[in-house]
Amino acid sequence: PPPQSPPPPPPPSPPPPPPRQQSGGNGTRSSNPPRRQPTPVGSGARHLDREGGRRGQSAQAETIERNGSERPNGGVELRLSEDFDLSLELQREGFAVTPERRIELQMERLRSRPVFGILENKLLTHSLLRHLGAPTQEIAYGALASARLGEWPAYSAAQLRAALGKAHGWRRGAVLKPATDGGNVGTILLSGFGALENGSLQYRVDRHDGQRWRRLRWSTEAALSHAAQHLGASAPAGRWAQSYMHRGMLLQARYDCARGECKPGELRRQHGLSCGGRGTGCILEVKAHVVFGRLSCIIVEQVPVAFNVSLYATVSDTGVVDCAESDGAIAEARGAENGATPFSCLHFARIVQPQLPALAELAQRLASVYLADWFRLDVFVGHPRLGMRVNEVTYPSHVRDTCALRHWLRQYRTL
Repeated sequence: PPPQSPPPPPPPSPPPPPPRQQSGGNGTRSSNPPRRQPTPVGSGARHLDREGGRRGQSAQAETIERNGSERPNGGVELRLSEDFDLSLELQREGFAVTPERRIELQMERLRSRPVFGILENKLLTHSLLRHLGAPTQEIAYGALASARLGEWPAYSAAQLRAALGKAHGWRRGAVLKPATDGGNVGTILLSGFGALENGSLQYRVDRHDGQRWRRLRWSTEAALSHAAQHLGASAPAGRWAQSYMHRGMLLQARYDCARGECKPGELRRQHGLSCGGRGTGCILEVKAHVVFGRLSCIIVEQVPVAFNVSLYATVSDTGVVDCAESDGAIAEARGAENGATPFSCLHFARIVQPQLPALAELAQRLASVYLADWFRLDVFVGHPRLGMRVNEVTYPSHVRDTCALRHWLRQYRTL
């Protein structure tokens, strides 16, 4: 019999549906973000080949386990903006740079280059992060000192007053802070608790004095006066001497546990740790140094931050190399009496490490937008409902981190 023809091929499968954006807490986009081609912010980019894979180092902390995922082997192209590129300065100094000198060199760029007017502004960075689909805390009111820039209008005391009135009833509280400063300078934590006889709303205010947080009582007028001080020409942020600074203020919900949230049993099931009431000890801020697009060294602090109680971890992509507690954390653990798990590298293993893959991906995407060799990416973690939320992006970071410095210099030597 004549040969039979082969059956026709099956019709092609329909393409998969595009990733669906889902709404996270406070109306932010927090899962399945669309993958957009990032638009570089820096100027005069040069092309580099970034080494792929993890370095073969063993973990020193027994409580930390490596994440099994690795980047594909081979080169990954990374572009470096002239605004960030310090190769000539480092060559002149023979790469013999101390942490203090690293900060000095980077501060010279911060003061003179336009890109840092964007990176160091919390409002403009918030717009970028939302464009990238990163999880952020909702901003109830944000404005710049003198004129609209992008989606952010010029400051209006009447509009801030109205926003403060709404924030007075927020269960998690609010934070009011400058758009262009750091180190908790100008940051106040607000919680509404009634009104004065003249009708002005009252707030419990926590304000850092450089040593510790202090509890105050403020009216709405006091909060408005505080905002005005940080918007004027003599604002404390002027000490950074940036040529391209866009002063502003923002009011947003706190990353905190409201009454009835973060019950000890819920946190124990999620993190495997005993936490204090309303999540005390398990709400953390993670400050990650990003070197040529990769996570390097991380500082972890409890919220609200006490700068002498910290964890220091070295990571390579999503794998943890080592972790250590500060002297303050060790001393605090010795005096712990409330039944909570003492703050230690176990917190890193249980709360922070599961977030490293998402943090590493976001760090790489931001580096590809800024065309940056270095920045610090700060996020909040630990809340059972809010998940990971970005707090800010900053440069150069005044943390004298010798570990990230070594990674940075090693990469520059290969250029």
